[in-house]
Amino acid sequence: MIRFGEATALAEILHTPLERFTRPVSEASEVEKIRAASDRLDESCEAVAAAACRLLDAQRAAKRLQVLNAGVQGDDLIEVALVQLRGWMRECTVDRAILKGHRRFKELDEKRDDSGEGDGTTDPAPENAGELEPASGDERETLGVPGRADIA
Repeated sequence: MIRFGEATALAEILHTPLERFTRPVSEASEVEKIRAASDRLDESCEAVAAAACRLLDAQRAAKRLQVLNAGVQGDDLIEVALVQLRGWMRECTVDRAILKGHRRFKELDEKRDDSGEGDGTTDPAPENAGELEPASGDERETLGVPGRADIA
């Protein structure tokens, strides 16, 4: 048995709600799982937002390079690099990145189903989640993100 003040201090030290010490163990355990899931959702949402910001910044930098080098004549290396850059600018959009994430999640989920592993609540994203690759034909659709024009 501990005093209320001690329980409050312990909860604060452990970064856990006081209810953990005052509720039945099973109920407190479920509440912790739910709160942990909420925290993972929030962290994942923030990670996607940060990645989208980096992608948009990279797009802007690519556009600047394209404009700065548009007038260069007779340099085959620069022209080849610009052609590649234009291709990646068409492929690397926020919409396509989201579609790619959906596809990878579906593939990972199918692998889990095939292998009979868990419920997918704590498994990490696939190791290749951050790799860049050109979009395939089925990813050429857009999601219609409000307030954002597609960059083509």
